[in-house]
Amino acid sequence: MSLTKCNICGQEFRPANDKIKRCPECEHFITLNGKIYRRIPFGEEPVEGIDYSGHDIADYSLPTCPECGADKSKYHFAACHHEICPACLHIHSTCDCYVNAEWEI
Repeated sequence: MSLTKCNICGQEFRPANDKIKRCPECEHFITLNGKIYRRIPFGEEPVEGIDYSGHDIADYSLPTCPECGADKSKYHFAACHHEICPACLHIHSTCDCYVNAEWEI
């Protein structure tokens, strides 16, 4: 596999496959509406998982995420419905921020 440029920091790195667009140092970041955000690890959510209808849909005091199994202080697995959007602080599956997100592996 040849070198590719990280779409976050611009550093060249050798990805494991051609779908990976971020270097290992940037894998926990996401670009939303042209701005780079750090993803929020499980258990470090600033709010108690409120969706747009006002329902509390996740218990972030648990030792692991009830959907994807991520441990405390670890990042949710891709497409986990309990991950909080770092831009609007809502559950990402209920917010509009991810519609046009640059979300690569």
